[in-house]
Amino acid sequence: MCYPEIKDLKRSIDDSYQKLETMKKSHIKECQEIWSIFNSMFIFRVIDAPISIPKGFIPEVKQWLGNDPNLMYQFNHQV
Repeated sequence: MCYPEIKDLKRSIDDSYQKLETMKKSHIKECQEIWSIFNSMFIFRVIDAPISIPKGFIPEVKQWLGNDPNLMYQFNHQV
């Protein structure tokens, strides 16, 4: 109920910031209270942390990701 605009709700750290912001701005009191409790216990920061892959390892990573350039970009620019 706290994430009506998130159609594909997954258990993933990737979109945790978006979920927290949605709860913070929610018009539903319970969602705001959950955010407030979480916010009182944790500091949640989002940073872009580019990953440097050794050149010899790049072909293996590409193979794991099915040579998908979008997945490779996501792999290299994790948040």
